[in-house]
Amino acid sequence: MAADIPVVSFGPFLSGGKDAQYKVAKQVYDAFSTVGFIYLKDHGIAQSEVNAMFKEASPISTDAPASVPCITTANMRSA
Repeated sequence: MAADIPVVSFGPFLSGGKDAQYKVAKQVYDAFSTVGFIYLKDHGIAQSEVNAMFKEASPISTDAPASVPCITTANMRSA
């Protein structure tokens, strides 16, 4: 059974105090420790920058064997 990719809001880390930062850091750690991936939202990176990174990474993901799953903007769900 595939696990759902956890959604973590980075906003409290950027704008909150130490307690909020610790809570976000723990969520990130737990997600990477159990699932291995996260969907990070409220990170402050402009969508145009995210799109540019996916475009740059596209040749890498198309060179991967078909058995290797790829995450692209086409198969990401909105959180």
